Parts: sequence; structure tokens; C-alpha cells
Amino acid sequence: MASTSTTSVELDPVTQQKLDTAKQKKETADQAFKAGQVKDGGAPPPTLKEGEEKKPEKTEVDEMVEKIYNNMSACHMKNENWQRALETANKALAKNEENWKAMFRKGKALGELGYYERAAKVLEDLKTKNPSDGANITAELARLKAIDVAKQKAINKKLKGQPSKRLPSSERSLKPWNLNIGFLSRPEKEKKAPSTPAAASAASSSASGIEEIVSPGVAASRS
Repeated sequence: MASTSTTSVELDPVTQQKLDTAKQKKETADQAFKAGQVKDGGAPPPTLKEGEEKKPEKTEVDEMVEKIYNNMSACHMKNENWQRALETANKALAKNEENWKAMFRKGKALGELGYYERAAKVLEDLKTKNPSDGANITAELARLKAIDVAKQKAINKKLKGQPSKRLPSSERSLKPWNLNIGFLSRPEKEKKAPSTPAAASAASSSASGIEEIVSPGVAASRS
């Protein structure tokens, strides 16, 4: 009779834990079946509730990556590198959405980058999920709100305080409306030559400002 031998395979801790759990459930089912408790023996494993999603099990690698990104976010925050602090906080939250420190850093970084509404939403959500840190979160919300109000006041003051550019008084009356003022300096049109000697004499006298006195006889001869 040929002898059989089994080769032991070394499993990683996560797989070994799953295997141990499966063996335990199998042993429980076997004992229930032998005792005639077929209902217990044939009971399926616990199922998820309606609408409940099964979360993927975290591995040791996931936990390590989460800690690395969380620490990176803290370093970037101390250096006031807010964009990188936000990015690394998001990566930490991708590994564990209940990482409250990463969530707080995300809200703070958003506020420092000027996204006050988004920052307030993140921090208010964190305040609900992690009430034990409520005082610290409330203080950060108040600080970000004060910064937002101050910046808005500065913008409004700058807009209201800008003086309008005024033209010199010599140009103020006409140039703003783009009026053509050339007509003011146009020379008068030349008048038509008088048709009679009497009219010419009268025009000459009028131009010189001296009134010519003409006797009746001369006037008659001119006409």
C-alpha cells in the first residue's frame, strides 16, 4: 500500500485567518448535524442587510499605505504646501474613509486654498462623524470663516475705493462725448460779391466800421 504524504503550505496571515474561520464554521455545522440540529447545521452564513454594501477587507499593505499618505499630508500641512496636503489626505481617505485626521487635514487644506464652502462641508461632516473632536473642528470652521469674511471685505473695499479717472478741465466738457469741435475754428464762408456799386460801398463801409454819408445826388447817380 502506497503511503501518502501531505505537504504543508505556508499562508499569509489574512488567508490563514479566513481558513481558520471557515474550519470553525464547518466544525460548528458538523456538530449541529450530529446532534440533530439540522436547522443550525444548514443555516447559511450571515448575509448583508438590504442596501448594505460589503466593504473590502483591509490588508496589512492597505494599512501601511494609509499611514504613509496620512503622514505625508501632515508634513505638507506643516510646510503650508496645501495642494499636496490635500492630495495626500485624499489618498489616505481612499484607503480608509474613517481616517478622521486625514479628513480634518483635507478640510483645512481646502480652506487654505480658498475653497471655503467645500472646506466647511467636509468639516461639518467630520464634526457629525467624530463628535469627540467637535471643539477643534468648530474652532477651525470659525477661523476659516473669519478669513473668508476678511478677504471679501478687502475685495469690496478695493472695488469701492478705486477713483474714477478724470480728464483735465480743458478737455472735460467736450472730449468725453467725442464731439467734433472742428466747427468752432472754421473760417467764415466768403460772402458773395455785391451786385451793385451802392451795395459794394455799403458793404465796405460796414466792414470798416465807418458809416458813409452819401448825398441824394450821388446816391441817385449810383443807382
